[in-house]
Amino acid sequence: MAAWRSGLAALAFVALIVVTVFGLDLFAHRAFDAHLRDQAVRSLALAGTGGTPYRWRFAGPEDLVAGHPFGSEDFDFSDGSLRWRSSGPVEAGIVLARTLSLKAFPLLQLEATVDSPG
Repeated sequence: MAAWRSGLAALAFVALIVVTVFGLDLFAHRAFDAHLRDQAVRSLALAGTGGTPYRWRFAGPEDLVAGHPFGSEDFDFSDGSLRWRSSGPVEAGIVLARTLSLKAFPLLQLEATVDSPG
């Protein structure tokens, strides 16, 4: 009789694992579908209003490739912006969350200020 009970307990445990696996798979599919739907709605709303999903604020090192601009050692992040001093060319790598569609968004608008002329 004890062997029968242990076999039944093992069978119940296996059934519980199978149900859990199927439940987690169903949950993951539904969560991913909801995420894709939300992304599509956001992209369509932006496209319908002439907006763009691509905006960057250089508030910290995580907003740039390698965490710093190339060509300038004199830089800092302050007030939600990136500031640097250099007399030569400087390159800043933009971190992309997803693939950038240059066909749909062919223009890049930069907003920059200069503290002093020259």
